[in-house]
Order: sequence, then C-alpha cells, then structure tokens
Amino acid sequence: MLEGKSTLSIKRSVFLAEWAYLDGNLDFEQDFCVPLTKGAQYMRRLITANWTEDTEELEKRWSMSEEEINKIKNNIKYVK
Repeated sequence: MLEGKSTLSIKRSVFLAEWAYLDGNLDFEQDFCVPLTKGAQYMRRLITANWTEDTEELEKRWSMSEEEINKIKNNIKYVK
C-alpha cells in the first residue's frame, strides 16, 4: 500500500496489524470482514428501529449533536 502498488485501505491496515499480532492466524474475509459487515448491518438495523425525524429527541436518545444526527440522516441506508 505504501509503495503505491495497491490502494490505501484502513481496513486492510488494521487487519495486517492484527494478523501480525496473532502470528498470521487470521483470515481477512472470514475473521475480519464478515464480523465487521455483521456489526455494521446490526447498527443500521438498530438506528432504523429507533429512528425518528425529531432531532431533539434523537439528541436526547443518542447523546449526539444536531450536526452528527444530520450527517446520519443524510448518509443512512435503511435496512429492512
């Protein structure tokens, strides 16, 4: 990645650090990508289930600023 032979990837960089720490006993797809994808899907479902258009209510419920909430509103992909 640093030599410009492949694109920069934070996910891949974190994986390589974990892989080295575990002496190469980690599979990128199965042990790293799949759990991250499942966690992201869970968080999207959680947000969708607790969603309201009332920004003040979201600020109280999630302890987030209005700016952070608007960023989520603009970027969220609803999971059914």
